[in-house]
Amino acid sequence: MENNHKRTLLVLFYYTLFALSIIFNAIFGVRIYFMDIPLYIKIIYYIWMAVLLGTLIFDVICTRLNSMKYISGLIYFVLTLLCVAVAVDVFFMQGISIKTLTTLEFSFVADTILSFVPIVLAITTYVLGERLINFKD
Repeated sequence: MENNHKRTLLVLFYYTLFALSIIFNAIFGVRIYFMDIPLYIKIIYYIWMAVLLGTLIFDVICTRLNSMKYISGLIYFVLTLLCVAVAVDVFFMQGISIKTLTTLEFSFVADTILSFVPIVLAITTYVLGERLINFKD
């Protein structure tokens, strides 16, 4: 396969991951609306989703300009830490015990996984954008 074909596939995969990250971000937003969690956690998640969306767009711009990817990488790092912190907070707010597996715990695990999918896709998009910048024609 020639390098221009590889680059085309890489660009296609990059924008597909970008779109999937936005779609899962929206799905998570709808799920948050129906979750039975305190209002402050919902507000934190909505702000987190807005910052994630802004960072995704900023990352695409940085990839196109071939600069400032470091800033979006730091933002993704902070968003990941915040996602973990809020998931732990939700865990303790719902009073879930580690010993028994109930429907509430299954719901918590599903919601937590759903909260991590957009950030994992975004970080994968970031790494793929780095690969695009460093791609040798």
